[in-house]
Amino acid sequence: MSTATSKKANNQLSDGRSMRAMEGSVTQMQMFNPFPRGRFNPAVEGVAKVKDVDDALNISRIYAAVMGSRWVRTDEYGVYHRDPNAPLGRELLWVERGVLYRKIIPDVPVQFNGREISLQKVVGVGIYPSISLLKGEQTDENEFTVSPVSLDAIAGKVRAMNFMRNGWAEPDEHGFPDGDKPNSVSSDTARYGWVRTDFDNKATGYHGSLARGVDDCVDDWRDVFAGVGWSSASGVALVGHDANVAKGDTIAMLQHRGAPMSETSDIRVAPLVRSVPIVGEKTDNGHHVRSAGHDCEQEGAAAPGVEVIKSEGELIVRGTPEQLEAAARLLEQLKK
Repeated sequence: MSTATSKKANNQLSDGRSMRAMEGSVTQMQMFNPFPRGRFNPAVEGVAKVKDVDDALNISRIYAAVMGSRWVRTDEYGVYHRDPNAPLGRELLWVERGVLYRKIIPDVPVQFNGREISLQKVVGVGIYPSISLLKGEQTDENEFTVSPVSLDAIAGKVRAMNFMRNGWAEPDEHGFPDGDKPNSVSSDTARYGWVRTDFDNKATGYHGSLARGVDDCVDDWRDVFAGVGWSSASGVALVGHDANVAKGDTIAMLQHRGAPMSETSDIRVAPLVRSVPIVGEKTDNGHHVRSAGHDCEQEGAAAPGVEVIKSEGELIVRGTPEQLEAAARLLEQLKK
């Protein structure tokens, strides 16, 4: 089988994992269980983390090609008291447009400031690493309650930190601006932590998905938002679980039609969006301008909606999991 040196696709993060935009938009409540509506397969890909989106914005710079101008909610979920000197307590209330969003704070141990304490006693920000650990339910006409799916599910996973409140700081290992590492805008690695300062009189704090890309090119895409409105519609970036699948700019590699089909490698499935190049340049104010345009030579379709690209003796197939499954069936027929 012939080999080829492939360049990194324009929907791949710096570690080779693929990123794509989930179809449609979501409010905060819709974030709690998006995949049953057929928008993605959690066995193959998941909602992007803060650090994933930071990579797309500032390192691999694929964000504009994948998400366009949309901002995104990430997989992590944060909770903090409106009073920066008060503990989280047993529950927090966020109020928006007359609707009350209640967050039940479980009594689970977390590491905070060098010691183990209950999450309820944290004077800082509680972080759930995935919104899949939480459930959102309507409990009254104008009330919703967010609580853990189960205490066993969150055991050892919830963390707490001194999230930088409306200031610059170096990020922790998860990409969150760390209040224990303050810095300034002049540091390229610093990130700006944004939290709410405007609260309804009945609100005791805020809870919701962390967001990125909210302001168009503000601070070179370095803001981490902990306070976007629940009713605001956002995009969602999805990232493949397996970096090895995405590396080499391939999902399914089919031997070029001139080669024996018996030598064709197995099809590997992981959804990718179409490959598009990014043109990046700096403006006078230092912000990055990114535009996208296709540079792929299409070879026809292996199945409806599937993109097939010729690449030095190989065919590279891109599409949704369903489209790739259809392509795999076609390949099996060709082999016969």
